Amino acid sequence: MPLSIELSAEDKHACELAFKRIDQNGDGLLDVDEVKHCLAHLSDGVEPSTEEVESLCKDATLNLSKGIDMKEFVDLVCSAAAAAKEGQTGAASKLAEMLHTNLSRVQSLDFRSTEARDLWERNHVHHKPTDMDFDSLSKFTATDDDLHCARCHKRYHAKQNTDTSCCFHPGKRIQEDAHTSNVDTIRFTCCGGMEVGMQHTIKETGGCQKGK
Repeated sequence: MPLSIELSAEDKHACELAFKRIDQNGDGLLDVDEVKHCLAHLSDGVEPSTEEVESLCKDATLNLSKGIDMKEFVDLVCSAAAAAKEGQTGAASKLAEMLHTNLSRVQSLDFRSTEARDLWERNHVHHKPTDMDFDSLSKFTATDDDLHCARCHKRYHAKQNTDTSCCFHPGKRIQEDAHTSNVDTIRFTCCGGMEVGMQHTIKETGGCQKGK
């Protein structure tokens, strides 16, 4: 019977982040090329052959032809964590040991393409909590569970935080020279978007990036 252990919430989150970093096409499954890219990163750029990757996965009882899903990945790391805890060297597969030992390195895996980087950034935008006080109306209507986002400045409840809740401009706001009519112009470096209006009443445009 394979070794197993219950991971802490923090370790499980680390596994999930590592999985998503390897899964650079975002389809929820790790294919042979993605695993090869990960192992090359852990081997200082020495990329294994397809046959070597398939052998490692077979030893770990993983069917790479169907792709490795999140649960299989977490279970794989769990098996190595359990073996390490019990002091059973070699009890877990070589692939499991590599991933468990280098989990933090996997989270810094370089991107294979600009598209992969963009996908990662789109899928990992989260409301950024802040200690900034709410305005008077927000304070009046707020509940103890409410949070305030430092990016989009909206009040939100953690349980209602969806993948499109936060809409903001990640780039810098640059104040352009005021027009002769005292109309202010703000330009966002991220998308080139502009906001034009009178100071203090300038109407914000929708952000160019969305996320959770």
